[in-house]
Amino acid sequence: MKNQQSDIKNQLGRFLPVLCLLALAAFGAYFLSRQLWAAYHWQAAQTALEQSDFVQAQAHLRHCLEVRRDPKSQFLAARTARRAGDYGEAAQRLGECERLEGTTPAVLLEQLLLRSQHGDFTAGVEAQLWSLVYQNHPDSLLILEAMAQGYIYTYRLRSAQACLERWLQQQPDSVQALLWRAQVYESLHSYDKALNDYRRAVAVDAAHDQARLQLAVFLAFSGRADQAVEHFERLRQRQAHNSQVLLGLARCRDSQGRANEAAQLLDELLRQNRQDIPALRERGKIALHAGQEAEAEEWLRQCLALDPHDQEATYLFALCLGKRGKKEEAQVYWTRLERIDADLERLEVLNRAVGQAPENAVLRHEAGVICLRNGQEQEGLRWLAGALQVDPQYRPTHQVLAAYYQRTGKPDRAAHHHQLASRSGEG
Repeated sequence: MKNQQSDIKNQLGRFLPVLCLLALAAFGAYFLSRQLWAAYHWQAAQTALEQSDFVQAQAHLRHCLEVRRDPKSQFLAARTARRAGDYGEAAQRLGECERLEGTTPAVLLEQLLLRSQHGDFTAGVEAQLWSLVYQNHPDSLLILEAMAQGYIYTYRLRSAQACLERWLQQQPDSVQALLWRAQVYESLHSYDKALNDYRRAVAVDAAHDQARLQLAVFLAFSGRADQAVEHFERLRQRQAHNSQVLLGLARCRDSQGRANEAAQLLDELLRQNRQDIPALRERGKIALHAGQEAEAEEWLRQCLALDPHDQEATYLFALCLGKRGKKEEAQVYWTRLERIDADLERLEVLNRAVGQAPENAVLRHEAGVICLRNGQEQEGLRWLAGALQVDPQYRPTHQVLAAYYQRTGKPDRAAHHHQLASRSGEG
């Protein structure tokens, strides 16, 4: 028995080093595979960033950070999250950067960019960033990109225009800068300049689907349906189920007198989503123009149930009810339409006035109130945020925001604005 035990021990003694080597090899292979996996996602993120696909880059960097947690990876993940519009993750990643390396100049700059990108230009943020741009900071383009978004968000359109023009001086073929400047020109009613920028963006990158879509939508909006169709058709080949593409193409076909084709496109779109408000409105319009009042009433009633403030749908519905002999109900909607029209006309006046007086908090506040009253919540909040950028103590805006957040079930935010309103002057 003792001899058998001794033999077993001797055998184990001989095999133990081999087992250890195998275990080390297995661990090494696992470690190497993890590093290769992280390297793949790092490189994929770089490729996505070169294509300005920040959401995709963000996803790759999240995988990378499962293996790598070094300051460089954390910082790039923070910057990418910000550029993707994920401000919560960006702040979290920057906090991790500070934990690892402290508040470095790069982290401090990224914190300023995070604030400016969603319109927070308080405490000298704007002056600091412009100073870096004038000094030709290595990250000048990133600074201009973040500030342009912040200016657009808070309707500081002239500032956004200046920002984008400086960006384009340094990078004339930036598709993103061209698209944003085109949008600014649209808001400023400089439609010829907007069209030039949209066309230039597509000329720079013919494979940029978003640029082509924005050009097509603008062409259709400006009554150039025949030109828009070409772009929508090309997009449809690449994005067969894109709702914006199908809707735009349907509108163009209707403008060309091809209502049956337009209806088929809209029916396809509504099979994908029965609550697509623009598709419901367009479907109702086509039915109404075809003399199918009963069908039109059904489509438009569904549309207004989802958005009671839709101006065109309200008009079409009132017209449809009148044709169907429902005079009393039609009058309700004609009255509603008068109120919506008055609000939108006033909003147009305010939009122009803000362009002339961007530092007027009263104008921005009124525009925000009108938007909220008409169900345009995000637009309303942007206008109100702009009012507080101009005058952080403006009491009426704090009062409106307090009521809004109380109504939408956010008592903490409501209390915050109640408190600020109580200690602010009238502005």
